[in-house]
Formats: sequence, structure tokens, C-alpha cells
Amino acid sequence: MSDEPTRVRAKVTELLPNAMMRVEIPGGRCLTGHVAKEARALLTRLVPGDEVEVEVSPFDAGLCRIVGRPRGTRGR
Repeated sequence: MSDEPTRVRAKVTELLPNAMMRVEIPGGRCLTGHVAKEARALLTRLVPGDEVEVEVSPFDAGLCRIVGRPRGTRGR
């Protein structure tokens, strides 16, 4: 088992309290995630439907960290 997080593309499906978001990764699995501190200034206006790049925790498969937007996508 590797201690490195896995990076995947995801789609924001729901905004939750306390700056948390529910995202859906390919395969239909929903995860709960927060915006990484380094990306907070770039991702201030995420809305449901936005494409994001997430790091899935190797220790808890239901949690992730939003680290940015995929290359080639633009903000609103």
C-alpha cells in the first residue's frame, strides 16, 4: 500500500457547510473534500458542475482534497 494520494479528475456536485464539497469521480463514486490551502485563492468560486482535480486519501477512500482545475478548463 502506497502512502501517496491518487490524483483524479472530479466534478463538483454539491456545496456543503464549512467549505466542504461533494465531488463525483469517474465510476460514479461520491467523495467529500475540501479545497487545499495552496489552491484556495484560485478556487474561490467553485459551483456545482465545475471540473476539479482531487487527491484521494490513501487512508480513507471517502475523503479527498481539491488541488486545482484540470489543464484546459477555465473558471467562470
